Amino acid sequence: MTIYKKIIENKKLLSFILIGILSFFLIIDLRQYILPEGLDASWSHAYNYFIENGFRFGKDVIFTYGPAAPFFLNNFSEGLYWSKILTDILISLISAIMICYFARKAGWLPALLLAIAHMYSYGDDTFYFALQISCLFLVAFFENEISNKHKYGLVVGSSLLIGLLSYIKFTFLVTGAFVVLLFASYFFVKKQKKISVIALVAWGSSLVIIWLLLNQKLIDLIRFIATGLQISSGYTPAMAIVGFYKYDICCVVLDCDLRSAGCFANNQVFQV
Repeated sequence: MTIYKKIIENKKLLSFILIGILSFFLIIDLRQYILPEGLDASWSHAYNYFIENGFRFGKDVIFTYGPAAPFFLNNFSEGLYWSKILTDILISLISAIMICYFARKAGWLPALLLAIAHMYSYGDDTFYFALQISCLFLVAFFENEISNKHKYGLVVGSSLLIGLLSYIKFTFLVTGAFVVLLFASYFFVKKQKKISVIALVAWGSSLVIIWLLLNQKLIDLIRFIATGLQISSGYTPAMAIVGFYKYDICCVVLDCDLRSAGCFANNQVFQV
């Protein structure tokens, strides 16, 4: 009862909680449907079959998508149905929590607009890429305002999320590595070498742990990276590594601008 009264009396905290709840319900999308006939639909359904039957990525399956992809593809699979639903809930919850953090810096209106943008892009490549970049923004915004203990937790949590998203598609593995290296470089320059090491170790450990949790062989991880690099070098711009780096560089520039301005600007999409 005491906690309830504190929340009700603290209007700022109450507004953040309400923004988080609203964001969660705006973002979450539990659709699982049968896709129509077509090339994309066929390989999308095939990924469900690969996971359900223990196929090994990097050996049995060589494609740009990774072993976590079936949990993020909105198509029906009886064997993975509840796993897909729980993944949707988890990602939507994480997104809502991030928006709450941004609301602390920007206020409720930019946070609400961000939630609406998440709602319309949910499930697209840009949505998952934005989550990786959001981790960078969170660290940049709050690292001077929180204790080292909370800072460690924020960096480790961000690294774990980036690690999970890395296995949706190979390009997210590359962009995720770039974001984590930015973490490490940022703290290294600020002479906080311990946090730099923690970020790298947490991300590397998450890649190994999540790979094993997805019922994959550790030796195939090297094959997955090798074949992913080979495919990405000759694929369409949407899959190519270079195409995503353009957005990475723009986000770094945007991050520097936001930090120098000391505020959260309106969300815009930039492309070089």
